[in-house]
Amino acid sequence: MANVEEVVKAAALVIARAALNLFAVDQHRWSDRPCPTCRQITAMIGEPWGCYAYQLRKKSTDHDGPGTDAD
Repeated sequence: MANVEEVVKAAALVIARAALNLFAVDQHRWSDRPCPTCRQITAMIGEPWGCYAYQLRKKSTDHDGPGTDAD
């Protein structure tokens, strides 16, 4: 019985992530500030998601030099 419950929980997680990935394509993902929705989803799934993940990636690749926002 425990195996069935584990499979059902795993399937639900896969379905939920697939649905969340559809929302991640939304235009707000490309903002330089994370929206409250993406912050909450990040907290729920335990990893950066949506515009929150984009902001973290952008911060890690930004450099203070020519051609950056620091100019």
